Order: sequence, then structure tokens, then C-alpha cells
Amino acid sequence: MHTIRTLPTSPPARRTTAVLLALLLALSMIPLAAFAGTSEETYDLPAPPSNVQASADQDLIRISWDPVDGQAIYALYRSETGTDPWQTVNVTSSTSWADTRAEPGKTYYYFLIAYINEEGSDPSNIVSARIPLPTYPATYYRNFDADDQTSLFIGDFEQGDTFTLANSAPSDWDRSDYRLLGWNTDRTSTEGDMGEYTMPNHAVSLYAIWGSLHRVTYDGAGADGGIVPVDSNKYLAGEEVTVPRETPTKTGYTFGGWKEPVSGRVCQPGGLFLMPEQDTTLEALWAEHADAGQNMLELDDDDLTAGDTVRFTATGHRQDATGSAGGETRFVPVSWTIAPIFDGVSFPFDSSYPFRGSAIMSTPGSYTVTAVYQEQFFNICCDTWEPTDNTTTLTKPFTVKGQLHDLVYNRNYTPDDATVQPGGTFRLNDPLAFSGIGSVGVSGADWSRDGYRFMGWSADRAAEQGAMDGVMPDEPLTMYAVWAPEYAVTYAGNGHDGGTVPVDELAYVKGDTVTVASDAPTRTGYSFAGWKADHDGKTYRAGDTFAMPEGGARLVAQWTPKAAPGPNGGGSKAAPAALSKMGFLPKTGDEAVPFVLLGVAAAAGALGVRSLRRRSQG
Repeated sequence: MHTIRTLPTSPPARRTTAVLLALLLALSMIPLAAFAGTSEETYDLPAPPSNVQASADQDLIRISWDPVDGQAIYALYRSETGTDPWQTVNVTSSTSWADTRAEPGKTYYYFLIAYINEEGSDPSNIVSARIPLPTYPATYYRNFDADDQTSLFIGDFEQGDTFTLANSAPSDWDRSDYRLLGWNTDRTSTEGDMGEYTMPNHAVSLYAIWGSLHRVTYDGAGADGGIVPVDSNKYLAGEEVTVPRETPTKTGYTFGGWKEPVSGRVCQPGGLFLMPEQDTTLEALWAEHADAGQNMLELDDDDLTAGDTVRFTATGHRQDATGSAGGETRFVPVSWTIAPIFDGVSFPFDSSYPFRGSAIMSTPGSYTVTAVYQEQFFNICCDTWEPTDNTTTLTKPFTVKGQLHDLVYNRNYTPDDATVQPGGTFRLNDPLAFSGIGSVGVSGADWSRDGYRFMGWSADRAAEQGAMDGVMPDEPLTMYAVWAPEYAVTYAGNGHDGGTVPVDELAYVKGDTVTVASDAPTRTGYSFAGWKADHDGKTYRAGDTFAMPEGGARLVAQWTPKAAPGPNGGGSKAAPAALSKMGFLPKTGDEAVPFVLLGVAAAAGALGVRSLRRRSQG
């Protein structure tokens, strides 16, 4: 039986392919088998080769493996990628083979299939090997000087190998006041590298490249407070140095920064400068500083009347300083506003001295002018004044008076009365205390009026009520006297023959409160029942009050007839005390008196009838 083995993509696929090919070959041989009259022999698949090894020598790769039981033939396959395509490179019955066609520097992959009686095994495991390229040594050199041969072996590397250069020197190569910049194959170079290095096809000497380090010192130059920085770092020439944020102070001066002597540049705290090629000392600069308390704001005139122009001058402390030392400060007026008329809107001052502002004040009132001062510092590097974040303000209050207007009093006896008195001149919102009617105006005229009461002053000629004070408007003002006619209260005895009919000597005006007098008249056979008012028909008792009506008030005495004498010749008996306590008895002057008396009489009659009945029964 003949079996054809090909390289499958996987062991199961290869087995299936082999079976199919074997079946086709067997079918093609059926006629021969029939004539031969013999039976086909079958064999088990051999085991795949084991312990497959690959090793590289200087110019070849040797593959070896353990033998498979039986008389096996081995097919050897090779790939340069470890995947398809695989090529048959040898068929042998030996258990080793040397690949002399392998090229140095390349990796090759191998596997085997064992064949016994034309039956192929599964593929063996895949092995690989590489013929190495020549290696070359790489060495670090300390390079303290041109004759320094102190070295450190790095390793042997093939051409094209990469390795990372050390970013620091060995500990026993520490060098005071120097810093390792990197490595270079030129020992005289000033530049070094610490990145990846690719090995050439020869030995390499890598020399340490050193940069000298320098110190920075800060000189307070007479500082008497604050902090003079101390920098313990060392810097390479050209390296950026950050100026510490600590600053010194000096009484009466402003710190202006640090002056770097090589470049002449003035550095501010937190700023940067490039390290020169030697140690350097930065000296503190001190500059005169401006005092916000010496800023000024002055009004040209604070006696203003509506329509006048308010003018003012703002002066900042050291505003004219030209600048000679870095850090000098000055205050410069930059803007102004007037409240409340401009409602927060600011106006710039002119850009040069004198700093003046002005505005026409058309409305009387109280105002405040505010000037804003910007602090500036002198930047000596740029020879310019630059603003800081500090601003300060000054305010100046002033008052704008209204135009003077006349106050005139009018007597106002009649609607056409033109008698007047001047009351003076006043401005808008001036408080006014009006004259008394007995001394009116600047001349003190007496306008008292019989039969009338003075009720104050009003700008309305027809007003019924006035006032004695007010506020001046922004125009001439005429105040009219307000008069109210006076009325009397009269009491009428209405047939009295005794007692006292009150006489009220007071004068009243409409609306005044009238208190009914306590005096009362008497009349024989009658009881006094109060005073009835003509104006409202109501009956009032002593102490009652009412509002004076227009035209006056007349109170008429009211009388209630007394009861006739009883059967025993006397007057009617007094009502029982119980009735009085229960509130059944009327008060004097009550309009219900007649009806109450009838009720009392009826009750007394009933009591008499009951008494007679008791006697007859006895």
C-alpha cells in the first residue's frame, strides 16, 4: 500500500488528507488485488519525533531528535517565520541533521514527521535557532581628563543591537561641581546622550561628558527684614534658574528685584534667568515707594449753585517720578466719577499732569466726586512704568444748592384778597417754618381775624386745613392763610325756673370736640332729662361729647313731668330697690321715662290688689 504525505495546516487536516489519498490509491489497485487474491496489510501511525532540539554553531544550525520505534524515515521542514510556508529541507533515516544553508543573524524554525511503512506521524514540536552575528564590546570611560582611562565594561553586542545609555555615572565616579551630561564617542565633545544607542559593527568607547556646575548667591544690600534667599542648588551654564519667591525688606524702601550682574537684567521673584558660565551674585535693588496716604483730591470751589460747573484736581503721590531704580512705585490718577448722577460710569483723566476733571451740575443736591489712583512700578528692564494690581480711591463730598426763590404769604381773607407779605428767599429742599398769623413775613404783620381761627398755611387757596412747616420747591412759593369761621355753643333752659343754665364761652370751628357742661337747670314738677341738640336731634347728658357742626350748636333742656301723689295722700312710693338693681328704672332725661313710670305704676297697683286680698282672707 502506498501513502503520500503532504504538509498540512494542522495535524487533523493532514491526517484526513492522508486517509483520502490512501483511499484513492487503494481503489485504483482493486483489480490487481482481485487477481492477486491477497489481502491488504494495515499499520498503526508512528509516534511523532520527540525531544527535538535545535542549536546554532558558528556557521550552521544542528537539529537532533530521539528515534521513533521501528524503521522510520524522517522528513524535516523549515520556515523563516514559524508559520507557512514550510519547505522540505531533508529526508533522512538519521536522528540529526545540519542546516548549512542557514544565514547568520536569521532565526529559522523546524519540525519533523516520521514515516514507517509509508505511514506518517503527526508533526513534532517546532524548534528554532539562530546563527549569531559577530559581537563587539561597548565600554564606558570616566573621562575626568584627557588621559583618564578608568572604564566600565558594558557588554558585547551584535551590530544593530540597541541598549539604553546610563543616565548617571557609577557611584565611584561622582565628581564634585560637575554633572553628567551624557555619553559620546568623542571624549572632547561638550554634548552627551542618554537615550538608546545602536551598536555598530565595531567596538565602541563611550566617554562621559561632564558639565561644570555654578552657584547663585543673593545679596540683600542692606535689607533689615524679610528673607534673603539661599539657593543650595548648582546649575550648568545656560540652565534656567528660578528666582526664589522669598523677598527681603528695607525700611523706607520698596524691594525692586534682583540685579544679575552679567546681563544687567533685573529679575523678579518667581522669574527666570540663564546661568552664566561662572558663579554669580544677585544684588537686591531698593526703590522709593509711593504712599497712597499722600494722594490728594481738591475741589476748586465747593460753594455751588445749580447750573455751576464743579472743577477738581487729583494728584497722585510721586506721579511725576521718571524712574531710576527698578521697583520704584508711584500713584497716577486714572479716572473719576460723580455719584449719584453718573451711576457708576467713570471718565478718564488726561494722560498727563495736571489731572483735572469737571462737570456741569444742573440739579441741586448732595454729591460725591471719586478719583481712582493706579499704582505703577518702574520696570528697569524695559525702562517703562507698568501697572500693579493695587488701586486706591479718594472721595470728596460737595453740595449743589438750588436757585433762590421767594416765599410770599397771602392774607386770604377773601378769594380775591391780594394782601401779601414777603417771607424770605430759599433754595430747593430748604426746610420752611411758616410765620405765625400774628407776625407774618419779614415785616411781622398781624393778620389776626375776629370770628375766624387761623388754621395754618397752604399753597392751595381753597384748602380747609393748613400747615406750619414745609419744604421749599424749586420755584417761587405763595402760601395762603387758611381760615375757619368760629362758632358758639348755646344752652336753652326751655322753661326752667331754677338751677343753672350753662354758658360756654369757648369758640369752636367745625369738627372741634364739644363737651356738654355739667351744670343743669331745674323746673318745678319736672325732672331734668338732658340736652337735645338742634343739629342732630340727639339728647346729651353732662360729660357727653359731639363734633361741632357748621354754623354752631344749640342744646335745649328736656323735661319729664313728675308722677301725681298716691292714694295715701303722699307722692308715689319709691320704686323697690330690686327694680333699680335689675336696671328697670330709667335715668334722668331718658326718653323712655313715661313708659317706665307707667310700668312701675302698674306693678304698684298689682301689689296693692294682692295686699287687699290677703287682708280679706285673714
